Amino acid sequence: MIPRATFGCCIATGTPWLNHPVKQGGVVSVVGEGLRGLNKRFKAWSHHNGVSLDDAPLYYTHRPADFMTATSAKELVTSIKQMVGDQAIELIVIDTLARNMSGNESS
Repeated sequence: MIPRATFGCCIATGTPWLNHPVKQGGVVSVVGEGLRGLNKRFKAWSHHNGVSLDDAPLYYTHRPADFMTATSAKELVTSIKQMVGDQAIELIVIDTLARNMSGNESS
């Protein structure tokens, strides 16, 4: 499993990931759980890599979306567009799928 916060920070800052080049750009995390932990992971990544995230195009939602309903999905798209403006987005992370959908993720 790819550590989502690590991969996202690399893309947002243009920092190679596991010695592989990345295409720098915006990163959006649709956070279904663990928002406080996400900020801690960002801070730890920044400290460990000596790379500031202060101006990095890292964006995250403050609540999950229900991808099983068209209305909720459209609201999420609108929210992301408002949040990022004209910033090019290279990665969208859905964390976790189970928290961003109604019903049973195994069905």
